Amino acid sequence: MQAITLGRLSALAAVLALAGCGGKSTFEVSGNFTEGNSSATSAVRTAGLKLSLNGDQEQIDIPVGATSYRFSKRISYGENYTVKVVRSPEHVTCAADPNFSSGYAGQTTSIVVNVACSQNSYSVSGKVNNLLEDGLGLNNGATPATVNKASPVFTFPAIPYGAPYAIVVTRQPTNQTCTVVNGSGYMGEAAVTNVEINCTRP
Repeated sequence: MQAITLGRLSALAAVLALAGCGGKSTFEVSGNFTEGNSSATSAVRTAGLKLSLNGDQEQIDIPVGATSYRFSKRISYGENYTVKVVRSPEHVTCAADPNFSSGYAGQTTSIVVNVACSQNSYSVSGKVNNLLEDGLGLNNGATPATVNKASPVFTFPAIPYGAPYAIVVTRQPTNQTCTVVNGSGYMGEAAVTNVEINCTRP
């Protein structure tokens, strides 16, 4: 609370100083790009990102490689502002920081709204047919899963769009042989749900 109060007092002091010189206080709206849950600045990797300030007051296209952005329109003291992602790059989801994406100019000495982008990711899942024993071991890359007869289904964690997946049997159940159907490919724009493991007696 103290930090917020000091920030607002600093902003007010700056406004009063400018007003004393006969000027009108305006604020720049800018921000950095981050990736996933990281707070570190990251370059935009894919074309197509577009941001807006107060709807159609200003919209800007973000080039590949950009690490920050800045709107040319400045916001007058007391004026409301909203920064939104109008369009995310293909196969990517971007969003303006919800804690700072809207407000009014003068709350702080500057308006900084960071935008986080993440590659779309989806899970890989399926079922096991005719599993009569416990202990079936599966892997997707380095991620393991164990399937038992009481619940013959499995789900692997989400993987990014375009990344390969390959489900393999790493441990056979006792007295059974299990094979994989539809177990490999490249992740598209939807979860993979049609992997099947068929188990038989030798």
